[in-house]
Amino acid sequence: MIEYYEIRPGKKVPDVNDALRVLPNNDLEWRLLEVEGPGDPFQGRSVGELGESAFSSPSGTGLSWNEVKELSGGMVQAINILFVAFDLWKFPALESALSSGRYDDCEFLAEVFDSTYLRLGVNQQRADYDKIVSRFLGLDL
Repeated sequence: MIEYYEIRPGKKVPDVNDALRVLPNNDLEWRLLEVEGPGDPFQGRSVGELGESAFSSPSGTGLSWNEVKELSGGMVQAINILFVAFDLWKFPALESALSSGRYDDCEFLAEVFDSTYLRLGVNQQRADYDKIVSRFLGLDL
């Protein structure tokens, strides 16, 4: 089960990179479910095109961990951005849950909502759960 934590930064605009920096390197399957805001083109596509593509697919656009970091690093300001990660072998069971907005069985969720909130979700069964949550809640934003 995934547990969510939110930060409403007071010193700067929320940046999904802050949430991603507290996560370990991984080989999970990442899905971009939403993206809106100014940013650099990614793999030859504009942020608007990426957002349309992610929105039009019920389970989002598949990315690797390195691609997630590259895409998020090129964002000038994410107004809305939502990534989820899971073990690829779980995908057949998760596909309908993702399309319904249910992320309970994912390993991670990283989100900026309305340029206001930064949210991180971490699966409570992970051995590094406490470390990740502590690092996230300790961010000086």
